[in-house]
Amino acid sequence: MLDPFSVDYGEIRGMLSAFAELSFQGTPDIHFSFDFEYLQKLETVQATLEAYTHKWAETVTIVPLASWKATLQKALETWLFGNLLLPEFSKPYKHSIIEHIIDKIEHLVRPTAVWRVDIKPKGFYELEWEDFSLENEKAVFLLHLGFSD
Repeated sequence: MLDPFSVDYGEIRGMLSAFAELSFQGTPDIHFSFDFEYLQKLETVQATLEAYTHKWAETVTIVPLASWKATLQKALETWLFGNLLLPEFSKPYKHSIIEHIIDKIEHLVRPTAVWRVDIKPKGFYELEWEDFSLENEKAVFLLHLGFSD
């Protein structure tokens, strides 16, 4: 049985939260939100995401990702390091951090399918975002990378 409160889950969430804080631009109204949500799986991924977002999303569309690791690698590199205020990290260091996160996600989730998630909000959601869903037999995980002011 999958334990949503495992060390891997906490480490993934902690690393994402740390990078969201490190990406803060020093302006009080800027906020990055990087999160990894465990959702109890309903009949389908679509139904699970619709139930999770029903109060604030008009529609949720999912598109399967064949090359999910490469897609997540590119997204994480853009979001985690694109606005980082710390001195520039070397490319190998960035790559090792991203690979570590992806390895942790793969070890925890053991995905049977990965989806790009397109959300059309009812109102304000964030200025920019990129969402992904990873599915296994028992759960759906929502990886959210976003920015708002």
